[in-house]
Amino acid sequence: EQARLSSNTIIFNAAIIACADGYKWPAALHLYSLMAHRRAEPDTVTFNAMISACQKCHTWETALQLLSQMAFVRIEVDTITFGAAIGSCDRDGKLEKALEVCSAMSLSKVELDTITLGAAIGAYAQGDEREEALHLFDRVALVNLAGLNLGQAH
Repeated sequence: EQARLSSNTIIFNAAIIACADGYKWPAALHLYSLMAHRRAEPDTVTFNAMISACQKCHTWETALQLLSQMAFVRIEVDTITFGAAIGSCDRDGKLEKALEVCSAMSLSKVELDTITLGAAIGAYAQGDEREEALHLFDRVALVNLAGLNLGQAH
């Protein structure tokens, strides 16, 4: 039974990713809504694909709703989640919201990659939050000095 649930999730994820890559936000949203009816459990990949679709289709509000929903249903966020959410807000000119996501990212225990860090530092710098940008930059420098490497871009 668990294997069937997992395979259903994988199939839905692949379809949602294809819709997101093709800028077909309504189709991705429809597939997401069907998951519960088909006994497929959304996971991090599902939400990342949905938030990425939001970024491409200029629906930042939905991106933030999905990010909140992940916390509510206790689905793990990762660097892709934060990067897509920041990008979605930034792309739609919602710098204040992008900075809120940056703050949440800074407080999380997510291993950050260079793309997400660049987006976050850029959002802080754009929003005249240079102190926060420098703080995040210093955090990266400390990690690198300690001999730890940031995760590579996915």
